[in-house]
Amino acid sequence: MYLYKTNFIYICIMNDINEDRLSMFLKVNTFYKDNQLEIDVLPILNTFFGELNDNITQIFEIATQVSSVITGTGNKKHSKSNLIEAYLKVSTGYCMFTQINDMPLELKRFKMSQSALTYKRDNDLYALSQNLHTSALPHIAALLPFGVQPIDLDNLLTASAIFLQNIESPKTHITEKAAKNKELYAKIKSTSEFLKNRLDIAMSLLEFSKPSLYLNYKLVRKIDNTGSRKKPDYQGSIKPSQTRLIAELPYKSRRVFNIRNKGECPLIFSLSNNPKEMQGNTAQLAPGQKTTKLSTTLNPDTEAQFLIVKNPNSHIEGNFWIKLE
Repeated sequence: MYLYKTNFIYICIMNDINEDRLSMFLKVNTFYKDNQLEIDVLPILNTFFGELNDNITQIFEIATQVSSVITGTGNKKHSKSNLIEAYLKVSTGYCMFTQINDMPLELKRFKMSQSALTYKRDNDLYALSQNLHTSALPHIAALLPFGVQPIDLDNLLTASAIFLQNIESPKTHITEKAAKNKELYAKIKSTSEFLKNRLDIAMSLLEFSKPSLYLNYKLVRKIDNTGSRKKPDYQGSIKPSQTRLIAELPYKSRRVFNIRNKGECPLIFSLSNNPKEMQGNTAQLAPGQKTTKLSTTLNPDTEAQFLIVKNPNSHIEGNFWIKLE
């Protein structure tokens, strides 16, 4: 399988270097998929590209694990709200009971507004909830007329236990997240070393027998640092069901097109000798996808000087980003 999530940076926040490396891994893997028949003439290359595919799969698996490790802030807020609700359900009835039965100390101890409970320190709120449960439990039968059921005391105990777990867990989660991030970066580093020390050497066997294929491999192996840190040569939008000319460029066989689909619908790019017609080997990009193409890959015709984009979607406006090298 060669299908991967294109929104990896939203799954796991990485630094620029590792994001660029991952982008390059994906481009190399796509290069193999597009040229598999030519590459598989050497069985060792089939093996190495399979190993690269496995490494990428593992990177995404680790990244998913990283994103699933939360620090507990959201959970703590939710569990605190549940605990306050459970506390008020019991305390309202219990305080009425203590007032009628002349128990002023108990009344003063547990009569709290929702606002006061919200601003209590976490440990104090937990202790108060536990004390309320302990104080109310012996009077459970007498509390029935005041609207306090046994299930309400059980809910209070459960809510306080969950709240305690959430106020104690953030440090554990942060440590776990750091460990997973370390594992992720180690896997990205080892994959980079695998490409350099094994796949690059194996691909050099094609340097003279298949020079064009080898040149394209070298291009996709470049670290992609053409992201948001550098300005594009061309960027813009294209209306639904429209074809538009992006630029007219003198043909250069070694020109590199770094293309990104930054919209929410598929786009088709071509290098053509007619400004109104898609020609050559079109580059079709899904939303969020990016690719690197050589002029000769898009169109070997030296008269192909028009860079064109087409939006095949009839409802959604497209957006593109292009950097030349």
